[in-house]
Amino acid sequence: MPQLEGWLQEQGADVMIMNAGVSGDTTAGGLSRVAWTLTPEVDAMIITLGGNDFLRGLDPEVSRANLDGILAAGEEAGVEMLLVGLSVGSIYGIDYKQSFESMYV
Repeated sequence: MPQLEGWLQEQGADVMIMNAGVSGDTTAGGLSRVAWTLTPEVDAMIITLGGNDFLRGLDPEVSRANLDGILAAGEEAGVEMLLVGLSVGSIYGIDYKQSFESMYV
């Protein structure tokens, strides 16, 4: 995050980036933290969750519901959001891959 913050500041933005991520976390963990993360000082949120859900073979519908909950919390808080999707392998089959990747569309 220091690189993003530095780049934004070089562009003239008055920003402070806070990393609320937890290494190894899933979308469920992100959903459980979103309420305390969205303090009044937060203007925007970048959501980069799902990779660990995939690695654990979690049901994409559960992951989608968690992401929907995170996005709903951000919308309620009035913050701008960027959801970063992933392209995953087919180790769990093509149907799983397609279902998983579709949650970012």
